[in-house]
Amino acid sequence: MKNSVLTAIIAIGLATAVTSTPASAQVTQKATIPFSFVAGGVEYPEGNYLLERHDRVPVVKLTNLTSSRAVFVGGAIPLGNATHRSSKLVFSTHGDSMKLDEVWFPGHPGMATSPPPKDISARVTVPMK
Repeated sequence: MKNSVLTAIIAIGLATAVTSTPASAQVTQKATIPFSFVAGGVEYPEGNYLLERHDRVPVVKLTNLTSSRAVFVGGAIPLGNATHRSSKLVFSTHGDSMKLDEVWFPGHPGMATSPPPKDISARVTVPMK
C-alpha cells in the first residue's frame, strides 16, 4: 500500500514538472548541401537538410529531408557574443572528406560543433534559408 501511494505521488510530481516546463525556443533553417559530410560522428550524403537550434541546451538537430535521418550535434561551443543577420554552415576539408564545424543562425552567435581542427586544408561555407 505504501509503495503504490509513493509511486502515485512520484508520478503526479513528474507529470506536473513536465507539463509546467515551458518549451524551449528554437530556430529552424534549411540548407542544400552539395557534398557528403560528417556531423556528430555520422556521415551524411549531399542533399536538403533541416537544422534546428535549441536555446535551452547547446545542441543543433540536423535532419536529412529525404531520408528523415537525424543527428543531434551536441556540446556546441559559442563563437563570441555577436549576433548575425545571415545564416550559414561552415565545413572544413580533411583530405577527401568534409566535416561540419560551425553553424550560424540569424539573431544568434555562431556555434562550433567541435573544437577547431588542426589539419584543415580548406573551409567551405554553405548558406541556409
